[in-house]
Amino acid sequence: MRRVGSVRDAAFGRVRRTDARDDAEALGALRRARRVRRLGETSWSDAAYRVYTTALVAVVVVIQATSMVGDEPLSAASTDEVARVGARWIGLVAAIVIASALRTAGRGGPLALEAPDVHHVLRAPIARRLVLRAPADRVLVRTLVWGGLASALAGDLAAQRLPGAALAWVASG
Repeated sequence: MRRVGSVRDAAFGRVRRTDARDDAEALGALRRARRVRRLGETSWSDAAYRVYTTALVAVVVVIQATSMVGDEPLSAASTDEVARVGARWIGLVAAIVIASALRTAGRGGPLALEAPDVHHVLRAPIARRLVLRAPADRVLVRTLVWGGLASALAGDLAAQRLPGAALAWVASG
């Protein structure tokens, strides 16, 4: 089903019909052109350096976390204690993370739009949902990926000390 809207033609003062698919294509072309221009100014060596430093920091964090946890299996009493109070602590940490995310979202972040989107595209006669969907999807995907990696690391660290298969702990993380 094609969604049709109306736009006042500034040159002639008359109303003309627009198609949502045309709006999406025009918005996509505009964003691609801005991305090409922005990436054209970035050298690939700078991008490779960013990837390298991010990977190096991630490796250092994983090694530090692994060394802090250790690899001795817990005793039966300690395992029972973890089973008894572990869910409470995990719930508390999850509540703190969610509360901080809601506080950040309530202040207008982390969805940050580029200046041309704010100055021109949001003022254009196209659906705001169309304009905001791509940035919101990027934030969601980035959050899910980093959250998944962090929880998989936590599951791997738990597998070092707690009984059970490592794959099951990583998946449960």
